[in-house]
Amino acid sequence: MCALQEQFDFSSKQKVIDFLKSDALPHAIILQGANKTESLSAAKFIAAYAVCAGENKPCFKCGNCVKAFSKNHPDIMWVKGTGTNGRINVSDIRRICGDSYIKPNEADCKVYILEDCELLNTQAQNAFLKSLEEPAGNILYILQCTSAYGLLETITSRCISISISSTPDEGSEEKQKAVERASEIASALCKNTGYDLMWATYFSGGDRDYYLLVLSELKQILVCALLNKAYLPYSAESQNLRKALSKKKLTAMISTIDEATDGMKRNTNINLFSTWLCSALEKIKADNN
Repeated sequence: MCALQEQFDFSSKQKVIDFLKSDALPHAIILQGANKTESLSAAKFIAAYAVCAGENKPCFKCGNCVKAFSKNHPDIMWVKGTGTNGRINVSDIRRICGDSYIKPNEADCKVYILEDCELLNTQAQNAFLKSLEEPAGNILYILQCTSAYGLLETITSRCISISISSTPDEGSEEKQKAVERASEIASALCKNTGYDLMWATYFSGGDRDYYLLVLSELKQILVCALLNKAYLPYSAESQNLRKALSKKKLTAMISTIDEATDGMKRNTNINLFSTWLCSALEKIKADNN
């Protein structure tokens, strides 16, 4: 049971439990949340529920549960992708869709957990659409993403969406401050000097939840730039980033923000964190490869 507790907070866990108890499992679930580690912990919990052989699912005792929580179950596939910077590409999707028609090895169903689905390009999403429209029997797809905004409407309309961890209301003061701070960092990334980025990424103690929200908003901007999507209130920042940075650099920065989010969750020293974040983003900007 300890594996469940690591990065999966009580409110999110209860939300998932209530959902699982409410009805039969759907064939596809979108898990969206600012913290990737927490979302993947939720995905692991749902996968264990799906393959559990006990009566009270997940029972944490049966062989299927033990293997699921240790990420060693042959019928639970964790998909990171083989494309550029680990992105899931169309070849990965076609491989998954083909494999889904093969019967499970040990459990009654097969589970596919796809990471960073907001980065799927249109070609990959369209290839995945047929499996969502006509899913093979006893299949569960779990799509992990920071935000479902990057997914096609034809994908989201065929999935059940669950938000992992609560965020402040859109109109709250904390949310507005985070939006402004993320915009400042995005603007600094478009400039040639490192001075603006140093100040924009400087965090000096305070509320870690606020800093996590800033990182979540910043990732949203970077994802919109990468996918070339206009998204208020970040349409200008996203377009400027797309003009200033290559897709390779944008993808690398998104990975850096994921790493920064995990670091903030582990109570990293705030001053050291600020220095590292600025340096990591500057290094990506300066990379000429």
